[in-house]
Amino acid sequence: MTQLFYRNVRLLVVFILLIVVSGIGALSTLPRAEDPRIPNTAATVIVQLPGADAERVEALVSEPIERELREIAEVLEVVTVSKAGTSVISVELQDAVGYGEEAEVWSRVRDRLADVEAVLPAEASKPEFSNDRMYAFTLIAAVVWESEAPVSYAVLNRLAEDLEEGLRSVGGTEYTARFGNPLEEVRVEIDPARLAELGLSASDLADAVTLSDSKVSAGLLRSGQSDIQLEVVGEFETLDRIRDVTLKVGGSGQVVRVGDVAAVRKTFADPPRELALIEGRPGVAVGARMAAAPFSAA
Repeated sequence: MTQLFYRNVRLLVVFILLIVVSGIGALSTLPRAEDPRIPNTAATVIVQLPGADAERVEALVSEPIERELREIAEVLEVVTVSKAGTSVISVELQDAVGYGEEAEVWSRVRDRLADVEAVLPAEASKPEFSNDRMYAFTLIAAVVWESEAPVSYAVLNRLAEDLEEGLRSVGGTEYTARFGNPLEEVRVEIDPARLAELGLSASDLADAVTLSDSKVSAGLLRSGQSDIQLEVVGEFETLDRIRDVTLKVGGSGQVVRVGDVAAVRKTFADPPRELALIEGRPGVAVGARMAAAPFSAA
């Protein structure tokens, strides 16, 4: 074969030209993108069980979820890490699951998680499913607190929310997310002496507040061919609504409310679940990802 090309120079030139033309043709039709999408075959499920040790989390949370997910044929591996108060479950799909097919599988995973939620302890959080780790953000911007005054995350969150809304309104934006924004919470600070004086406990106050916050359906009203969902009015919309929750009614008609034995104020979770530092300063980061477009030759 080597001698054939050596003796016939024209054949060698034609062969080389054929290789060059084939390479140029393959390069011109090769799909490519700056941030290519690949099949997302990994996901994480996180469930919180406050106050439980690792063994209880394993038995009551991790094992039921793991059994349910292993019944899905496309699931290759389920790895569980149980620790005090938290269950972290990693799910990996079979290599045979191709691009575009994983969305249907993840939909079935979500359905299974919704089914298993009924057997989890009442104090357990709703399973937090995340399979968004494989995609890069097209742009990451941040709002930074540059004042020497104490940082106000309320201001940062409001500005970051406006920035996120602006990025979301840009054509071609598929997804936006904020990072480093501490969650707001309503804190009820009890006066133990006052509470004991009234013969009440902290659990009595907590139960009264929980029962007064009506967020669930109260039933259905059937009218002919239609059903009307009934809801109880009284969910917490203001701090004064929490302060007005009745704890105890005395024999002479005296009413003890939450505001009489506790200070109610809005604040941020302490310690925060996440924080963002931009060049050493506190801030809130906003990420935006553009929508996927069909592959095209560059």
